[in-house]
Amino acid sequence: MSTTEPSPDRGTPDAPRTVDASVPAPSEVASRREVSIRRAPKFGVFIVGGGLLGFVVTFFVVLATQHLADGASVATTGTSRGSDVGFWGLVGYFSFYGVTAGGVIGAIVAIVLDHQFSKQARRLTAEHLGITSPTETVDGVVEDDRGR
Repeated sequence: MSTTEPSPDRGTPDAPRTVDASVPAPSEVASRREVSIRRAPKFGVFIVGGGLLGFVVTFFVVLATQHLADGASVATTGTSRGSDVGFWGLVGYFSFYGVTAGGVIGAIVAIVLDHQFSKQARRLTAEHLGITSPTETVDGVVEDDRGR
């Protein structure tokens, strides 16, 4: 038994096409669920950004304060003694503290923003539509790749 219905893929809505009734149609399953829609910060971006900012702050603090100890030694001993550790050694050492503190501050900022955004969340109803198509079968002989 076959029926005819309009075919949208031929371009003309009046052109009928034949639908075989023995082939099952795809089945649709719909379900509704209440969901929460909100903005959420990306924690990794805030932590990495805070760490980078901590490094930059550490760099400028070491740059501004690296010669403070030299002035104190001249005043107490009357001689100037050079630092055994260079500028980049100081930046490397203190960047452990600066990067860590910056990462922690970035994480705290992300947590505060996440809390604020969760207060502004909206509840909506979402509909999930699942479509399952039947398995297709082929009548007749199927040739393999070798042409047999």
